[in-house]
Amino acid sequence: MLITVISSSFSKEFSMCGWRVGYSYLPDELYNDMFHLQRSFNSVAAAISQKAAEISLKNPVVKEKVKEEIERIRKTRDYVVDKVRNMGSGLSCFMPEACPYLYVKYQRDISSYDLCEDIILKCSVVVSPGRGNGSIGEGHFCITYADSIDVVKEGMKRLEEYFKTN
Repeated sequence: MLITVISSSFSKEFSMCGWRVGYSYLPDELYNDMFHLQRSFNSVAAAISQKAAEISLKNPVVKEKVKEEIERIRKTRDYVVDKVRNMGSGLSCFMPEACPYLYVKYQRDISSYDLCEDIILKCSVVVSPGRGNGSIGEGHFCITYADSIDVVKEGMKRLEEYFKTN
């Protein structure tokens, strides 16, 4: 017997990161077990967060704004991926499918922590060390492109200059 359980959150699709609202679709016979499991891991989401999630699901204006935001992030993603792939300097990346983050592989003899610190100090751009995702992340850093295109373009310009001169 195949049973499907789907769990997700409002974090990305509805730009509700930090609100701690999620949901699950599951067969009725699993509800009590899921309820007890969820209750042991966290408490109830704040009432205002629950109301915002409800409105997000029902309001057609919100649904249209979500579509617009997804398209905006998609265009920004395409810009960032293109910039990284054409920057040279041993940088490479895969095209992300469903998140506003780009995981960039680099070819330098420096830890991802040290590289990210150097980038912050020399060009005032914050990128995250890949090592933060475990040892497999070493040799990578992470760029977020969830901000406005103007902010992202400025950050990419500074990164490009960094990798040309360092």
